Amino acid sequence: MKRNFKKFFSSNDRAITIIALAITIIILMILAGVSITFALGENGITQLAQNSENEINDILEGSIKDIEDIKNEVNDYTKPPSDKKPTTIKEAIDSEYRFEETTTLIDETTDLTIPVPAGFIVLGNKHDNKVKYSSTPSINDGIVIAEAKTISTSGKSEGNEFVWVPIYSDKPVYSTENGKKVGQLYDFSKDSSGNVSSSKRLYEEGNSYREPAIVVGDDKKSYDANQSYYKTILGLSGPEAFEQQLQKEFDEMIESITYYKGFYIGRYETGNLSEKLDTIPIVAKGRIDISNANWYYIYQNSKKILGTNNESAKTSMIWGCLWDATLNWFLKSSSSSDAKYVVDSANKGNYKGAQIEGESVAIATGTNEDYAVKNIYDMAGNMREFELSAHDANARTYRGGSCSNDADSSHSAGSRSYTQPSSKNIYYGSRAIMYIKK
Repeated sequence: MKRNFKKFFSSNDRAITIIALAITIIILMILAGVSITFALGENGITQLAQNSENEINDILEGSIKDIEDIKNEVNDYTKPPSDKKPTTIKEAIDSEYRFEETTTLIDETTDLTIPVPAGFIVLGNKHDNKVKYSSTPSINDGIVIAEAKTISTSGKSEGNEFVWVPIYSDKPVYSTENGKKVGQLYDFSKDSSGNVSSSKRLYEEGNSYREPAIVVGDDKKSYDANQSYYKTILGLSGPEAFEQQLQKEFDEMIESITYYKGFYIGRYETGNLSEKLDTIPIVAKGRIDISNANWYYIYQNSKKILGTNNESAKTSMIWGCLWDATLNWFLKSSSSSDAKYVVDSANKGNYKGAQIEGESVAIATGTNEDYAVKNIYDMAGNMREFELSAHDANARTYRGGSCSNDADSSHSAGSRSYTQPSSKNIYYGSRAIMYIKK
């Protein structure tokens, strides 16, 4: 019998195609179910992704918290502990407030005021630098300020420190001669009853002790007129330019202290002295590098103690009239020992034999509390301290004697003597002052 194979295969192909299609649909449905379960099930991709997202968020939240904690710790040492700016000296000490702008504080004891420049903190006893105040801190105690950036995490000051010195109208710091301001210097003496007093020195143009002034030698070609000093070290065109610069600096200082009724004196002898122009001196405790630089290098570098771009305050080598103003403040003290110190500094300074019998031994700044008056160290003994005043035509003034001198009245805190400004040795140093910019 003859079969129609064409017809047979055609009908069977359709059946097979339908069966294959059905099987394919079933397989696709199974795969779809598996895919949905894999994606949306308890352990599916979506859930895993969600879990991962949650874990990442937890990590981020923890990291943000850690960052915030670190930020807060940093703020403890870089920002004021309180948002409330103090108005009194005591509040500033108690709060350890770090001033971000020049702020005037009230002395609750005397009603006097003290300006604190930006970037400084008023030091208290807790700062471990032997600050001594009354129960209610007063300007009469010697208020100490320090750069806030140098306060360590333990609260210790490791940088520049200054003490506020008030100016009194009965002891002016300047006078006017020939139409220009000049420093008012004082002599200090003790009468037969032991009372210490000061008297004004007469100003003599070109002679004796005076400021501001240049010294050019008897030949008019030495010291300030020598280009090794005025050009190489000071960067000036000649002695006339230096004379003008000194007068300008003096006038700026007088304007400030007249307005604020005081200035800051270095708590310690100036450290990090050298005969290099890239040196930045420091007024800090524990320094032994306080000598071996001539007057010109100390003068030039003392301007850089706060850096070259400080907008709140300026520093310089101390003027003679401000050394005397500090001693006049001591004379007004309720403590008779403070007044005595001015003319008799024995046992209050590092003089010859104080460390080793018969020997001249210098000590680090701030070493001995007995050598401090109103929180200011070593104005007598240790180093002969250069100041800005001139003497005659050949010398600059130094104050206070040194560890190579005997402890007598000729080397007391109130004494003055002179030497060539080019001189340097292990017994010559200096002290800085700081005043608020107007």
